[in-house]
Amino acid sequence: MNKKIIKDLCILFILYILVFYINSYIHKFLLNNFYNCYYALFGKYNKIVDLLISLLFIIVLYLLYLKEMKIIFTYKKLNFFFIVKSLIYILSIGMIYYIIYFIFDNAFLFNFFKYFNDILSGKKNITIYDILILEKSLRPCFEPFMFIATVIISPIFEEILYRGLMYNKLKEISNAFIGVLISSILFALLHIPKYGFGINTFFLFLVGILLAYCYEKSNNIYVPIFVHSINNFFIFLFNYVYFYFLIVIYFIIFIAGIMIAIQEIKKHLKARKTFNLVQSASLSES
Repeated sequence: MNKKIIKDLCILFILYILVFYINSYIHKFLLNNFYNCYYALFGKYNKIVDLLISLLFIIVLYLLYLKEMKIIFTYKKLNFFFIVKSLIYILSIGMIYYIIYFIFDNAFLFNFFKYFNDILSGKKNITIYDILILEKSLRPCFEPFMFIATVIISPIFEEILYRGLMYNKLKEISNAFIGVLISSILFALLHIPKYGFGINTFFLFLVGILLAYCYEKSNNIYVPIFVHSINNFFIFLFNYVYFYFLIVIYFIIFIAGIMIAIQEIKKHLKARKTFNLVQSASLSES
């Protein structure tokens, strides 16, 4: 077993623990001091801290793994169809999470169907502005730090750490399955300080698996970064787009995801059948 890889994994794990505890401590500090009285400040400072932590650790990783980083970020041609397909799968996982959540929330289901029933029956008149953007009294001010941290910097940092470095090094000393499993578990656990431990942790684990699949299939770090960034952009939209309509968009993407998955399964079964027929023919000839 390569001692250098073991050493690198130990360093990465120490950095991971540092990020976890820094996030836990700072999030707890901001929660205790700002959440109740200064909710807007809590959100703002929380994202500024996220941004600074991610930037700091990107620099640390770059300095520690300069050679690997140059290889990881070597530009390769992007397959945009594969990126769109992967994004649809990840957003579909989000929809499954909401479906499970809503099953246990009768009040939401009642209000959801009542809202659209009122629109369709003409009891409620809405404009395109009402559909796409929350009412001014409810809509938060645009936070550039939140956007940069959520959509740009965090995905870059997380993909470098989990897929670019951890996954690759775990794969070298074991296999792809172990690499995907461990890197995805660590990816999900790092989000506990912000989102708590629950069903969302399991769905983050699934997202980690899909992002690792994106990287393994494409051998291009830019693919999981793009997919992760666009997924986070949809999450960011929950602050500005009317929730019910965003759920409808998620549902449409979810249906598209099911259709693509069915086509992929059919294609796989057809290829497997052809392979078995060719193998059987070869055995009969011999």
